Amino acid sequence: MSAVLPEASGDARTFPVLVSVENRKGHVRGGMLAMVEFQSASARAGVVVPSDALVRKDTGQVVYVIGPEDVVVEQPVSTGTAAGSWVDVSVPVREGDRVVTRGNERLTNGQGVVAKRLEYPFP
Repeated sequence: MSAVLPEASGDARTFPVLVSVENRKGHVRGGMLAMVEFQSASARAGVVVPSDALVRKDTGQVVYVIGPEDVVVEQPVSTGTAAGSWVDVSVPVREGDRVVTRGNERLTNGQGVVAKRLEYPFP
């Protein structure tokens, strides 16, 4: 990476980055577009959930985990890195937990639900 320019777009949540690439054969030309992925130096193993599972409350963000009797338990979480529609969350959410991603803004702790499996493609 050559430089991160200080011209961020708050609406689009983007910012320009200058990247240096070898172009000995001249295949890269002005006006071309490229998709670039950067590996985060702070990547860590953790639990990821669909971003739709996050509910903002006055006290912070929560995720509703579906318990064994199809009763939801409100779990406060803090978020980490995101990739596509997935976001890294803190414990007490564990790998394999079922989380609510639709209608969760209307739930209350201890409420019963009828779970329907939804697929979220992982990036």
